[in-house]
Amino acid sequence: MQFNIFKILVLTFLIGLSSLAFGTEWYEKFSFKINDQFDLTMFHAVPGNERIMGTFRTGHRVVTAGQIYVIFSQAELQRIETAGNRKYIHYENILDSKKATFWKNTFAKRGVIVRIPSVVSIAGVIANRYFPTVGKAFTATTLFIDVLLASRDGVKKDARELSGIMSKGGKFTNYLTIQRNQNNHPFVHSDVFYQAKIAEEPKPRFYLIYSSVHAVKVE
Repeated sequence: MQFNIFKILVLTFLIGLSSLAFGTEWYEKFSFKINDQFDLTMFHAVPGNERIMGTFRTGHRVVTAGQIYVIFSQAELQRIETAGNRKYIHYENILDSKKATFWKNTFAKRGVIVRIPSVVSIAGVIANRYFPTVGKAFTATTLFIDVLLASRDGVKKDARELSGIMSKGGKFTNYLTIQRNQNNHPFVHSDVFYQAKIAEEPKPRFYLIYSSVHAVKVE
């Protein structure tokens, strides 16, 4: 009897090792990527602060390794993936005078001197077909902000300009896009643009201030 119990224990241990070795799903292995030079992510967690991006249902394998993935239903994934040029809006915040003052002061205090991309049209940036047009160096997991900084479409602006263009009617918009890799695995891109009307320009200008990409688990 003791021998049988010992065998069961050993077998259970080996099964456990096997599940560790072979049970990891592809989306658990991917460490998410992010470009958040203004620490905008903090506004999710601090009560009373302005929020400019949506939240996700997430799972994780090793948080400290950045192995955090987003969980979508099949319907949610399809809704985002088929948005195309209509641009799937995950969250939107239109500024009133109070909000504009809050963000003007927030960006002024950041004191970060970085270059951010600015465009007059985001149709090509958000559309799924954009990636094949910018060269083989970009993949399904390349951050959009890196794509724009390398593209001729993006005008590089000094990030200190952001404080000066925060005004009533300005708008933060969080767009989502799905990109698939060569194995047809989906990745969700989350990008936050600030849209403002610049006096000397006929069309509103879009400033890309945040980009992230996570693997997607479909339930």
